[in-house]
Amino acid sequence: MKSTLLSILIFIFLTSCSYKITRTYQVPESYSVSDCDPNIFVKLDLSGVNKKYLGTIKLDDSGFTSNCSKSRAFSFLKDEACKIGANVVIINEEALPNLGSSCYRCIADLYQIEMDDHIRQIMEYKFRVFIKYNDQQNLEWSDFKNILPATSIIPYVFNGNIELRSGGASFWDGALKDFEAQGKLYTDISSVKLSFKNDSNLKHLQGLFDINQIYSKKLENYLNNGIERTHIKGKIQIILDKFVQDMFEEQRKYMEETNYGQNDKEQTKWFEIIRKEKVALGISN
Repeated sequence: MKSTLLSILIFIFLTSCSYKITRTYQVPESYSVSDCDPNIFVKLDLSGVNKKYLGTIKLDDSGFTSNCSKSRAFSFLKDEACKIGANVVIINEEALPNLGSSCYRCIADLYQIEMDDHIRQIMEYKFRVFIKYNDQQNLEWSDFKNILPATSIIPYVFNGNIELRSGGASFWDGALKDFEAQGKLYTDISSVKLSFKNDSNLKHLQGLFDINQIYSKKLENYLNNGIERTHIKGKIQIILDKFVQDMFEEQRKYMEETNYGQNDKEQTKWFEIIRKEKVALGISN
């Protein structure tokens, strides 16, 4: 009888020591974590990086949680990432131990990213160079920091994305509202051939930046139109990813149909499409 009671007390103690965990993903029944060593970053900007979002996890104090240091939380996050095939963990919110809780708590996104030298450099320096449409609407050649070789089969690489912010968000309940979105061009990973630099081609690239902002405003309007979309960050991320993919597809069509700005007739047609979209969305330029 005493041994049974002791076993129950040990079980209660061990389970109460654990974090209160909230996941937006399912942990598979079987998985392999061999040779798995994910990178963990705090608030690293991965916008413009080709990535696959796998889910969000929140580590909270259960009220009885112990042994909940930052190092233990990081070890747990690495294990979770390995279970679902993520190689990068981005901590977007964190709370250090304080009078309210003796635990390190956090909310983290898990990603699968194909690494190359440029991505490793971004992660190593943890510093991004970009311009935002609302701050600088008109592109300049100096915004393209990298030069493509003369042998490149494409004249430029335009790496844009949508920045989405939410006002009035509560740290732990994740209630997201009052959204603001804007286009961003990541100049640290955008490139151009020297032979492509002229006024006409800069206007062509401006069209890509305008498309960036058009889809940003469409997303902002969608999330702020009064309909209860969702307050769950993981679902917001899915909506954001959908708009980003639609934007990329529109930009691909723009580049293909204008032949990178060399088809004057198609370029003129696209300029008019973009102008009408901007007027409808109240985007000035």
